[in-house]
Amino acid sequence: MEVQFTVPWFTFDENPTYPLPENYNYWVPLTQYYLKKTNLIEIHCWNEEKEILTEINSLFGAVINVETNLTIFKFSKNRKIEDYLTQQYKVAEKFKWFTVNFYSGSNVIFHSGHWATEFVVLDPGKADMDFIKAVTPSDTNFLQY
Repeated sequence: MEVQFTVPWFTFDENPTYPLPENYNYWVPLTQYYLKKTNLIEIHCWNEEKEILTEINSLFGAVINVETNLTIFKFSKNRKIEDYLTQQYKVAEKFKWFTVNFYSGSNVIFHSGHWATEFVVLDPGKADMDFIKAVTPSDTNFLQY
């Protein structure tokens, strides 16, 4: 079973494809909760996001895969990357990374996509669902299957 959920968002006129929620108050609790269950972290950024790519390159010794439009960074979980994910996730009030994945072994157990507005969680138990619903906005859209 997995759950998909989307937090409510709006956009600014200058970039109608960039989703902006009212705030990102849900990000830190979700991240801290699922970091406890992960051993590998993956961050995807668009290649035109030069400042963020440079920032990640300067901070971490990551495995990097550059594709046509996207750069993918992979990290073993450590305190430095945990702090980065929970304390430095915004630039100019926007979420920095297009996608963040947390792995347990070879399985993605937590997926944050579309700049932290669309999520997928693998095999959530009742406690997981209760937690997710408690920290996300009340009008978050959930789909479980």
